[in-house]
Amino acid sequence: MHINYLFLPKFKIKMSNFHTLTVSEVKKETPNAVVVSFVIPDDLKEVFAFKAGQYITFKHTIDGQEVRRAYSLCSAPGASTMQVGIKKVDGGTFSVYANETLKQGDSLAVMAPEGKFIHKADKDATNNYAAFVAAAARTWCRPGFASGPAR
Repeated sequence: MHINYLFLPKFKIKMSNFHTLTVSEVKKETPNAVVVSFVIPDDLKEVFAFKAGQYITFKHTIDGQEVRRAYSLCSAPGASTMQVGIKKVDGGTFSVYANETLKQGDSLAVMAPEGKFIHKADKDATNNYAAFVAAAARTWCRPGFASGPAR
């Protein structure tokens, strides 16, 4: 059988481009959760510009195994640092590493922000929003609130 490739639909293939970022802080939020922060270098600020609701993917070798994990961003868009919250999961590979071993000055391979679960704030809108957040969940909810027109 012969396939005529000329008439097949063209698909846009996204490459997995990872960039090396240095951890600027690992802050213990609860006994089982940390917030990992990165200061984005000037030459990567455009690549790592993001909207509330997006996530980043880490690639790291742990015990000889390449591990990839995605985490939602928990810093406000335009903030001086980019942050993710990581809850330690029993038996988890990257979450245990992040909570027990990762430290300031370490480097991680990070993909540019992705995801379409975002809130498009309209500065002229008169919408009101209410949210009820408890305990450590407040860390993961911050960017959605900080990105609105009234901050």
